[in-house]
Amino acid sequence: MKTWMKIRLADAIKTYDAHPDYDYKCSIDVLAWEHAEERGIDQQNGVVVSIIIGIVKEEQAEIRVQYEKEDYEAHKTNLLIQKAVKEGMKWIKEELDTYLSNRM
Repeated sequence: MKTWMKIRLADAIKTYDAHPDYDYKCSIDVLAWEHAEERGIDQQNGVVVSIIIGIVKEEQAEIRVQYEKEDYEAHKTNLLIQKAVKEGMKWIKEELDTYLSNRM
């Protein structure tokens, strides 16, 4: 099991084209680093430990959290990861709310 020293959300929410299974989909990655660097964090070197996914189908919105399979239990219980997941869920909820309000 790895010890993550730095956890943060990716800089932007990704959006996806419409698909037969959903009308709208967006996601944001939770990134982790084994070392906390003083000069800042290079996002490209982060490991994706969780993905927060927002989906709209018809008028129903749903948020899902997907964890790295290899260390699922460790990531699901890591307080730093959970703090980032909670923040990411807020971002995704705002994105879904904006999408739904623009549809009406």
